Amino acid sequence: MKRVKYWELPAQELREYIICNWDDEELDVCDAIHDYYDKARPRCWVDIAHEATDLWNKMFKGDKFEIESPAYGVVAGAVAAAAAGVWDTIAEVFGLESRYVELALANWYEKNWEGEVPKLTWDEFMRRYEAEKAEWEAE
Repeated sequence: MKRVKYWELPAQELREYIICNWDDEELDVCDAIHDYYDKARPRCWVDIAHEATDLWNKMFKGDKFEIESPAYGVVAGAVAAAAAGVWDTIAEVFGLESRYVELALANWYEKNWEGEVPKLTWDEFMRRYEAEKAEWEAE
């Protein structure tokens, strides 16, 4: 049997390959899943948690878990923590507060969800950052 170079597959083909072959001893399933997420590039932590749940349910047909289940809570919590770590790192690099960096960038990104996200200048980012900070600290 010819070994499949799964790392060369496009994201959706790789996803299907993982679902069909996850228990093949020749497949490094952890590496394949990592490659899949690198290629698929989901951005929203909620979408990532839902995708992880769907991938699990398709891989382990008899051992499903549903959104809002404790198992989903573990996945969603881990994904949310990873996302928060990214915001924390970006904020720390610039000497800013993480929650306002997240709000300023997430609001910009979500407002421009369809198509290519317009570039945000540093001045515009700082204006949005200061506005978020002022709004939340006023409450």
